[in-house]
Amino acid sequence: MAPSPDQWDAHKDRLTRLYVLKNKTLEQIQDLMKTEYGFDATRVYQEQFKKWGLGKNLTRQMREELFQLKEAGHQPLDPDIDRKLRRADRKRFDDIENQSRAAMRAQDVLSGGSLQASKPANRAESELSGTTESIARRQTLAIASSPSPPVAVGAGDLNLELVLHCVQGSTNGILCLAQGTGSEDLLEPPSTSNLWSSISQCIYQFKVGHLDRAKPLLEQLCSNDMQVALYSSLTSLRRLITEFSPINFRRYDDSPVVRQRLLHHLVNSASKTRHRDDPLLVICKQLLRDGDTRHTTEVALSCLIDAAEVIAPAVVHRAKKAMIALLRRDGQLDKALDRAEELVAATSGAAPASIERRSALEEKAHILMDRRKEGDLHEALRLCSVRVGMRYKGVGQVYRDKSAMYTMEDMAKIHDELNDLQKSVVWLEQAAYLGKDLRVDRMAMTHIVDKLVDAKKKLQQHSELHLYKEIFGPFMWVPQ
Repeated sequence: MAPSPDQWDAHKDRLTRLYVLKNKTLEQIQDLMKTEYGFDATRVYQEQFKKWGLGKNLTRQMREELFQLKEAGHQPLDPDIDRKLRRADRKRFDDIENQSRAAMRAQDVLSGGSLQASKPANRAESELSGTTESIARRQTLAIASSPSPPVAVGAGDLNLELVLHCVQGSTNGILCLAQGTGSEDLLEPPSTSNLWSSISQCIYQFKVGHLDRAKPLLEQLCSNDMQVALYSSLTSLRRLITEFSPINFRRYDDSPVVRQRLLHHLVNSASKTRHRDDPLLVICKQLLRDGDTRHTTEVALSCLIDAAEVIAPAVVHRAKKAMIALLRRDGQLDKALDRAEELVAATSGAAPASIERRSALEEKAHILMDRRKEGDLHEALRLCSVRVGMRYKGVGQVYRDKSAMYTMEDMAKIHDELNDLQKSVVWLEQAAYLGKDLRVDRMAMTHIVDKLVDAKKKLQQHSELHLYKEIFGPFMWVPQ
């Protein structure tokens, strides 16, 4: 059945961007729309595009609107768009570019060279930093038409349009540079990855109520320079949007204060070396004004997904997974389940052992676990069996990676919900031994072993507790 006029109109903006701005072929658009959106319009795209007056060349109205955006510096434009604008009016295009370069030089003089990066720790980080700092330079004018306001808390000050311009501009710039390296994203240095892991672990420990672990982590983070977290990569951009979502800070009474403190410290750290109009820094400042609601996070994450969907499928997969998790944590289980099922369907052709396939199943399983209905719990257990590499209620090759370890922890939780504490212990033991072999993060290891010890105590099985201390103790977190 052919799509209705309303269905066509719902996808008009996306189709226009793909066909005219991204220069995609009809075959590429047909495959993408069918796979990603379930929109099947075989053999009628050309007819519909003709009705809309779409062609590979920009219309006069589109050219004028895009030139006005470029002149105002509101949005870094896609390279394909720039090429079309330059062909349409080379003199106007070159005049805008010259004005932009002059404004950038003036900004550098006024800021005393504040766009320069801090000295990298090694040659590899130097090369990466040099590449990504150029992104910040090229993107600064996108949001430099007015000075960045001082950091202040209050939803009334939120500029959501500014957030979206920063997300769009950062995504376009990073994708442009990443494509030159043959990759979807720019590789983060280890210092950035390690810092985001610490931030994530701190937030998680507050969420589960382990204040004896969470508070030292918070003090450690706030006593160190955190500006390296704002590395110019799509991974860091996604983490900034999702990790600091207010949804992750709701279970602990003082969590909003914790969120504000982390964000303030991140802004203060980054402001020492980054220009005040750096896109990632501006996003941080705007998150401080979001009124502790999820709306800003959801819209910004949707913008990232929309901007990268054609070029960076792996990046988009992780962003969609993050969106599902945020909806689930906010109690939007039906909406989260719909998106999870879409993600599972989209990865149906992937290898069973692939992280993409297993992570899609993970999100669906977590939603079913949160619903806590017996039938849902058994279905979640089946999904976990696939994630860990086993046939449901059968024998299989168990994967030995971090994803499998966390899946075992999920299986233990499900068995606990089903009042089968003995099986819960079995899976927690397997998770603990696997974590030891993989040398996982000490805090994560401690969390699993604590659950194992508690389960053993509930079963009145105290004889092995001293062995756990000997076996797992060297790999667990110890307060400083």
